[in-house]
Parts: sequence; structure tokens; C-alpha cells
Amino acid sequence: MLRSDYSIRMYEWLKDEYNKHKRYNHNIEVVYKVDYLRDRFEIPKSYRWDNIKDRILDKAREDLLKHTD
Repeated sequence: MLRSDYSIRMYEWLKDEYNKHKRYNHNIEVVYKVDYLRDRFEIPKSYRWDNIKDRILDKAREDLLKHTD
């Protein structure tokens, strides 16, 4: 149901983070640097921050809210 590879990777990554921390707190905040996201999601170097936010993070967030737990 997820529309992009980035959404799938984001779901798997966040679900893994949730599973690591769920016994402590149900609300988890994850903060990463842009360079880490580039490496983790194999984002092309040509993407600027606004491209990453609009094309990857915002769309993945929309997909996750709509199609996942």
C-alpha cells in the first residue's frame, strides 16, 4: 500500500526504532542529521534540503499516516 521505496524504508526504520523503545515510552521522537538521512535512504547528493523534505519526508509521512499503524 505504500507508494514509494522511501515510505517503505521509513516505515521499517521507524517500526524498528519503536520496537527498541516501546517498553519505555509509547511516544518516540527521532532526530537525525540530513547527512545521516542521505546515507540511510540513499538520497542523491543533487537533492537539496527542500527537495528531501518535500519529495521524501513529507510524502513518506503522508503515506505512513494513511496506510500504516
